[in-house]
Amino acid sequence: MRRKFLISICVVIFLFTPVFASANVVINEVKISGGSGKSTDEFIELYNSSEAPVEVNDWKIYKFTKKPDSAIDKTLIVQLPGYYTMSPFSYFLLAHELFVTTTDTDVPDVTYSGTGGASLASDNTVLLCKAEE
Repeated sequence: MRRKFLISICVVIFLFTPVFASANVVINEVKISGGSGKSTDEFIELYNSSEAPVEVNDWKIYKFTKKPDSAIDKTLIVQLPGYYTMSPFSYFLLAHELFVTTTDTDVPDVTYSGTGGASLASDNTVLLCKAEE
């Protein structure tokens, strides 16, 4: 009886794993500045660590900045395209439109303008949100 129960749990977990695959898309790397005078030479890299493709349609990246008066400022950095699926074990590069590429591998998948103070800084927290959040 106990063995059947454990097998049933394993089957349920196996069947529903793709539903939770989006939890495996993480912010892998953030570059906040290219140095003095290059505050917009920045990027955010996402990574899909799962074996399944993950739709990231309309996901959003926000930055949070604590102000001196203890208030928190929430600013939308970029909303991902409404048509993109990340392949298993793949990367997705989002970069400021003034980002300077140095190799063929750092060409952004999506660029953002940084209008309204959307450029990143060392005192920011960066958050990735699914479309419905």
